[in-house]
Amino acid sequence: ALIKLDRKPAGRKPLPIHRKAKPADGDKLFVIGHPVGLPAKIAGSAKVRDASPKYFFKADLDTFGGNSGSAVFNADTNLIEGILVRGDVDFVSSPAGCRMASVVPQDGGRGEAVTKISVVEKFIP
Repeated sequence: ALIKLDRKPAGRKPLPIHRKAKPADGDKLFVIGHPVGLPAKIAGSAKVRDASPKYFFKADLDTFGGNSGSAVFNADTNLIEGILVRGDVDFVSSPAGCRMASVVPQDGGRGEAVTKISVVEKFIP
């Protein structure tokens, strides 16, 4: 998520973004977030599935509700490539009626959508 501050925070630097980002299919990714109210989770071993849409790309990130707004990083450069905006179904019902995590193969499901950082970089000094 992007927020505008009314002053520079003392002792903090913003995370670096990939200013010339052109995500490509197969680029390695990771995300840091707080899914479903859990403590910070780092989800790696992911990649860009489809970089062809103009404003976003699809990735096989392992994220849940609550991760939306999280920075998505290029695993080779550690620069922000985008912002997670929506994903696949997180939970399903078991035959007994319990809610459980939806488990799909790494290349299964519809994937997670990530807004390309190029869409918002003009708002980042």
